[in-house]
Amino acid sequence: MHKWFSPAAARLMRQEIAAANNNEVFFRATLRENVMTDIQVMSRGNQDSVPTVVQAKPGLCLMVIHNHPSGDLTPSGGDITAASRLAREGIGFAIVDNSVSEAYILVEPVQSKPQASVSLKLVNAALGPGGYVAGIMPAYESRPQQLEMAVNLAQALNEGAHALAEAGTGIGKSLAYLVPVLIWARENNRRVVVSTNTINLQEQLLYKDIPLLQRGLPFGFKAVLVKGRANYLCKRKFRELIQRGEDLIEDKDLSNLQAMMTWEKTTRDGTKSDLGFWPGDLWDLVCSEPDACLRVNCQFFRECFFHSARREALDAQVLIANHSLLFADIALRSKGADTGVLPEYHCVV
Repeated sequence: MHKWFSPAAARLMRQEIAAANNNEVFFRATLRENVMTDIQVMSRGNQDSVPTVVQAKPGLCLMVIHNHPSGDLTPSGGDITAASRLAREGIGFAIVDNSVSEAYILVEPVQSKPQASVSLKLVNAALGPGGYVAGIMPAYESRPQQLEMAVNLAQALNEGAHALAEAGTGIGKSLAYLVPVLIWARENNRRVVVSTNTINLQEQLLYKDIPLLQRGLPFGFKAVLVKGRANYLCKRKFRELIQRGEDLIEDKDLSNLQAMMTWEKTTRDGTKSDLGFWPGDLWDLVCSEPDACLRVNCQFFRECFFHSARREALDAQVLIANHSLLFADIALRSKGADTGVLPEYHCVV
């Protein structure tokens, strides 16, 4: 047996496997001083598969183990996919036989760093009377409810807990949640998603609240608005449409095509919202689509609006997205996809 498996650990796993009628069982364990402890059953399956249910915990060295009832410890395609996904979080992956006498280690675990806490002193220094925000806004008035909300959210981040806050109009909710999550993101080198329901709130965050904090806080950060792929013009499809326009579009859309040709040369980001007029059905012919994308093989890859935006997002600490995009990303990741529609993130507001 591998050195990580103590006799007590192996005995516990054998008992759980037997109790599951010798089907596959998925375990989580903590590795301390090269010995597995705190072994827990996370899920049970059949003779061929088992759900992988685990989440990384800061400061712990985690390992997941499951058995192959056949005794053949060769990893399946599903094993390799799951191991690759968990490895990104530093979680090790192993396969054992039903007697827990043989083990195959796919991925070695990595000791994760303890999570850095959000300084409540810094939260108070940002939003309190005479603080950083007040220093750049002469008319700013510190609001006790805003500061209370920010402190409560900071404590939730420090405890790894979920938080639900409700506040009336005029409290300054955006600054109250932005300040603690920005401090948390900086201290832990992590990325945060701020998900909104309305364009108005996105614009408030982008053009008012975030620029204010970028000037006021004693550290820098980058924030970007992330849009769905269909919002971006595909340069390759657009060129093809220009060349074959008469065959693909109706006469009534030709004027819009001419206008788009001028716009494409000057647009900031190539998104439909920057267009200035409603393109109608024409947009469906030129928008970016994953199935039609040639990626690095495309002659326009380096100047691609969509991929340029994604590169900007990878360089940002704060991603602003709408609820639809966030849940599309969650749905993809829940199905085991290696990547989602958003870059990797670690906190959602």
